[in-house]
Amino acid sequence: MRNWITVRVAGRGRLVAVGAALLALALLVAAFSLPNLLRGLNHPTAMGREVLFQGTWGGGDGQLGRYQGADGKVHGPQSLALAPSGWVYVLDTYNRRVAVFDASGKPLRTINLPKGNVEGYNLPAFPDDIAVDGKGHVYLADNRNLAIIVFDTAGKYLGLLRVTPPGEVKGDGKTDFYGRLENLYAAADGVYTDEFWINGEEAFRLIRRYPVPGAGGWAGTAQTVLQATFSLGLKGPSLTGGAAGFTSSYMDGDRFYLEGPVSDAAPSNRAVTVADTDGHRRRVVTVAGSTSLAGAALLGVARDGRLYFGAGLTHGEGQLIIAEATGHVERTYSVGGANFEAVHPARLRPNGDVYLLTGTAEGVQLTRLVAQKSLRFSGKTLGDQGP
Repeated sequence: MRNWITVRVAGRGRLVAVGAALLALALLVAAFSLPNLLRGLNHPTAMGREVLFQGTWGGGDGQLGRYQGADGKVHGPQSLALAPSGWVYVLDTYNRRVAVFDASGKPLRTINLPKGNVEGYNLPAFPDDIAVDGKGHVYLADNRNLAIIVFDTAGKYLGLLRVTPPGEVKGDGKTDFYGRLENLYAAADGVYTDEFWINGEEAFRLIRRYPVPGAGGWAGTAQTVLQATFSLGLKGPSLTGGAAGFTSSYMDGDRFYLEGPVSDAAPSNRAVTVADTDGHRRRVVTVAGSTSLAGAALLGVARDGRLYFGAGLTHGEGQLIIAEATGHVERTYSVGGANFEAVHPARLRPNGDVYLLTGTAEGVQLTRLVAQKSLRFSGKTLGDQGP
């Protein structure tokens, strides 16, 4: 009996030891998997497509304009802006106006550009970019006249702001600088421009802040926030200010995200420099994991820190690339298709929704791409074989 009890107790001890080992293993697996599971709660696994507006090409009510350029390509609206109110402002470049839609895609009104000789400028122009501030003021980047055109919340023309060269202007008013406004951003403390200038063998990329118009019009002078210099005889940019060389930009609140190639040896890797509006560089994120990044431009940064890139969005079929805040590419989506003549401007809301215009020979659509969410376990999406 004593021997039987001894064996029984010893066997129970082995069972307890095995059970403890299994419990420790389960806790270890849970500790490894839970962060990945939580990390994937908001992982976008698909992009749902919602058509907000569908219209035809033309110059009438409810239509948007297009034209064939000297390059032989068909061009449509050049840009769009997403207001905090939820409204969508489409820069109808060819018709020299702005088409305003509510959040559901219902056309609300149009803002027509002034015509004739306005403050010494030949208008209407062909504006290239649009921005809307929190009060509803509308700003247009006019590269023909190198000026910013501003309208009030009701669409009334308020005035023009001349964009001056960053270098010396001669006595006859001429300069050796050739400039272009690449991007336009509206914030509470001013209007920010992403400018590209060429002077002989050098090229400058500038972020400048212009004062917002008050009751008496424009006041104050422009302030350079960031500057990068490119030598046209070399392939790469050299740092001369608070930001590395960049080819596209995005502004969100008090942060700038400046995107450019890491090096010629790795064209598929992009560097995103994060800087504040005073020109202080905060960090640099290297984005890698997709060959499509070689021709991509930064669309924006979502509230959760994910970076959105667009590649080939001005052609019949492009790609939307989403990277984590750490720079690792999560997913790549095809946008457009064989039936699309062109994918026009795209914009990102902080929640991750992407707004874009897609066009065919028959008409145009204002589309919202909504990120579909699902759980992800150990780095893989349940029911999804994508990367």
